Amino acid sequence: MTRRPDYVFTHNFNPVTAVCFGVVNTKDYLISGDEKGILMIWDLVTFKRVNMVSNAHDKRINKVWFNEDSRARDDTGNAIALISQARDEIKIWTVDRQLNPISLTLSMCLQASLMSMSTFSAITTNPVKDDEKSSIMLATSDPFKQSCVQVIRIGENYVRMSLSPKDSAKLGIIVVIKCIKLMNGCSVVLVAYESGNLMLFSIEDENSRTMSTECCSIKPFEDMITCMDYDPMSGKGACGSSINQLKVFTIRTEEPSLRLELLSQIELPVDGISAIEIRKDSSTMCIATWDQRVRIFSFKTLEQLTVIDYHKSSINCINFANRVNRLGKFFFAISSNDKIISLWSLHSEDKEPISNV
Repeated sequence: MTRRPDYVFTHNFNPVTAVCFGVVNTKDYLISGDEKGILMIWDLVTFKRVNMVSNAHDKRINKVWFNEDSRARDDTGNAIALISQARDEIKIWTVDRQLNPISLTLSMCLQASLMSMSTFSAITTNPVKDDEKSSIMLATSDPFKQSCVQVIRIGENYVRMSLSPKDSAKLGIIVVIKCIKLMNGCSVVLVAYESGNLMLFSIEDENSRTMSTECCSIKPFEDMITCMDYDPMSGKGACGSSINQLKVFTIRTEEPSLRLELLSQIELPVDGISAIEIRKDSSTMCIATWDQRVRIFSFKTLEQLTVIDYHKSSINCINFANRVNRLGKFFFAISSNDKIISLWSLHSEDKEPISNV
């Protein structure tokens, strides 16, 4: 079966380097960032562009992340909506949820590391009481210390913390960071390094300025880890590198202390993995390979379900929506250097895609 996307966004001026889904006032949106630092917001009912920030960054946008919890607010009380990252900066954006179409307002700007290849990772931390506000835990490479991670708690109280590996000289630069809230309630940060090491840090107290050092580490590859994702519900993650192997691992939580363990590996027909994305319900995993294809696997059986061969240039990003939208579809988006964003559901079949041309 030839798979075709449900929708194709073609009104992009430059290669699309980052994409994510967002919900504001029950309306579904797609947010994209491109090679020249432009942010665009797309309505997922009309499939039209509803807003554009042409000077969001002056460099390539490497990541966008949308926060749907309106209780997470900056120090002025405005709801934090979007976080975007370029090479040397991370920007926090708020949104006026009463406006239609939505518009973004810059709230703060953080310095990003020029030494690292990684982008930030963020999760929303839920309040203990209903009347308390949420906060956002953001982990990013330390701008001044190679191999170190800074964890920033953004909310009414701004707290900056530090994670330092024991033997940083042998690790090289940081290439991937992933914040995770485990099912046992523990917050952890997974860090992948140029050396092929995967390191786990446990955050004992998110409000403290001092952090514990590394919990444990494994070495899935002899060369650099290029991408990684982890699913707390299933307790499994996956990472890839420049070779044709995907390694599956877990975080053991039943031990006296947390422990990383390799479980299995998947052999791929081509070398090089550029992106991994696991769906929030633990059912599906998408893998972008260097041959411009996206391979879809059952995350339960690790069997390949299908291959998407649609884009004509390198895949930069894959992102799953957090919910079924008003059209009754559970979308995921693929962005590419071919200046196209393709929108898919797992039931997309051999049909002509709808384009926003």
